[in-house]
Amino acid sequence: MSGTAFLLPENRAALIIRGSGFDTLAALNSVSDPWISEIRSVLTSRSAQRHGTINDVPHLWVGLQVAPPISDRAAPGPGIEIAPPGDEILLTDDLADEWTRTIKTGKSIPASPIRKNSLDHFIQWVHERAEVQQQQKPISEEHPAATEENRPIIDDEAIDRADAHAIASVLRLNRLNVPDDFESLPIDKARALAKQITRSPEARTAAEALREEERRAKEKRTERDRYPSFARRSDKGVRLDNAAVGAYIRERLHALTFNQRLFIYDRTTGLYVEDAGQVGSLIQEIAEVVEFNGSITSAKREIMSYIRDHNIAPEYPFDHYPNALPLANGVLEINWDTEIATLCPYSPEHRFTQKWPATFDASADPKPIHEVLRQYVDDEEVFALLQLPAQAILHFCGFGPFKRSYIFEGPSNGGKSTYLVDLLNRLFGAENISGASLQAIGRDRFVTSSIGSAVINRCDDLSDVPVENVGPFKALTGSFSHDIEKKFQTPYRSRVTAVHAFSTNAPPTVPDNVLFDAAFWSRWVYLRFNNVFEVDPGFVSRTFTPAAIAGLFNEVLKVAFEIRRNGRLLYEQDPGEVRAVWQSAANPFQKFVSEEMLSTQNPTLFEKGQLLRAFRAWCGANDINPRKLPSTITGFTQMIYASGFTTTRRGSKNEQEWKYEARYTWKANSRYQKSAEGIGSI
Repeated sequence: MSGTAFLLPENRAALIIRGSGFDTLAALNSVSDPWISEIRSVLTSRSAQRHGTINDVPHLWVGLQVAPPISDRAAPGPGIEIAPPGDEILLTDDLADEWTRTIKTGKSIPASPIRKNSLDHFIQWVHERAEVQQQQKPISEEHPAATEENRPIIDDEAIDRADAHAIASVLRLNRLNVPDDFESLPIDKARALAKQITRSPEARTAAEALREEERRAKEKRTERDRYPSFARRSDKGVRLDNAAVGAYIRERLHALTFNQRLFIYDRTTGLYVEDAGQVGSLIQEIAEVVEFNGSITSAKREIMSYIRDHNIAPEYPFDHYPNALPLANGVLEINWDTEIATLCPYSPEHRFTQKWPATFDASADPKPIHEVLRQYVDDEEVFALLQLPAQAILHFCGFGPFKRSYIFEGPSNGGKSTYLVDLLNRLFGAENISGASLQAIGRDRFVTSSIGSAVINRCDDLSDVPVENVGPFKALTGSFSHDIEKKFQTPYRSRVTAVHAFSTNAPPTVPDNVLFDAAFWSRWVYLRFNNVFEVDPGFVSRTFTPAAIAGLFNEVLKVAFEIRRNGRLLYEQDPGEVRAVWQSAANPFQKFVSEEMLSTQNPTLFEKGQLLRAFRAWCGANDINPRKLPSTITGFTQMIYASGFTTTRRGSKNEQEWKYEARYTWKANSRYQKSAEGIGSI
């Protein structure tokens, strides 16, 4: 075979590829040399990401054959050979003027006689040739053009030409799981299984991951090409242009400073994060590439100053984009006027620090979750369970505040935690939900820092410990702008938009001065979960699937549109009714009165000991927590005072006794009347 001879430099080696693509990949997969591993991963990644198939590129690898090298040596595997540094290789005439590949084994060196010998240029050439082949390749009548959903990541024709070992090697190179006994299967079954694997959702996910990795790798290579421009070379060595490096990093990472903390944009997640050493690492990388030989500590200090002190945000700059939501499959940009939502890629301008696990799929069905919610509360109250996350979305986008919080009361295993924890976690993400209790809001001055930019603040299983101070709660739900105070950090002003939701078996009592505070009671939606369900450990994973959550999100978004269109929440409750239900659940005596007595115009007297015995009997019949029951007449007197029962003395001057007096009388059918006969009306 004729050709043109080239002498490899002393610090470069060449990869010589022969034979079929599958044989070559299988051979590459068996070689442990680090630089072979490098080209194996890059070639596989490039071909799979660019074309969706592996077998488009191996045809080119065959075209990259070279004549036998001048010296004889053993090949590391079928289809490939290694030409060591300093060896002479013979390129075929048709490739003498084409780009080819050498592998560097040391630091970067000037270009060798083989033109464009970097890995980037080699792969670029492979892609250009592959594009031409792809355009010229006719579509087989037996295999019509595949749709995006069922197109395999490896063509069926390629699988049909390969043996089981080669197929397994290529599947693994594409990061697909291959059964341990795959290579022992009959070839027909192995090929059929391979075709099934290459059409699976897992294969498409793996291909997408490879494409994303390649995009990032290409981006990184492009960025590294800029590094030499930051170096200033002289007889004294290499120095960095610190101002230029700082400007470059600010631009690349979209850096900004808030409250003396540096934040950067993570292009992998699409989110802003606080710098945790990434900036210093990038400075170090630039310095090493340009062979900087000055004081890296001093350089980092000065460059960090250029970065930190340039773009300073006076207010908290994150998570309040007015018409966008950070979903798992992209940013959902919303036109609130036309009520049209469009999925877009993440970008620095959104300035999100959180990503919700829900996905947007306009075709997803909301009925499955809707049917679940109907099992928890009455039909007319299902809307309230949709309104809570809809209100959270509106608050997140800056609409409101709507000054409404939610409390769910009911027995254990009634669905409260399933809704409040499991369902909302799959909608918004547990990391985006805070956990401050109603009592903590009233007493903890650092509570706003724990809530922060959470979408929802919830407390599952709110205790019945009395709430001592409701002022901070009313202030927190009355506006978005609050002071954020963290221990050992400078306080700052920011938005707190979380919707508050609590579940409880019995709500906490509130101070007496709150009983007639309309501003407090008007801030609540009180729902009772009346049903009790058998424990089913698999219910959540079986029911709250990604598709079902996408359907729920569609329904919640519809409710959000409706609320904004009307300018108010659509499910509300009368504050007086909320207070009555709350007090009844928080104070069992109030519930006892509402079930066993009727209100009257005239006051009635009750024997103190007899009324206490009747109440205890009722509590025993209604499974009231014994901790809720007073142990003394004095404690009982304090409990019933909130229900309008006072003490008075009645009788002759020398025989007066203390009685309870209230504008209630026993219901005619109350079975507790005999154990607490009143003295009568007065």
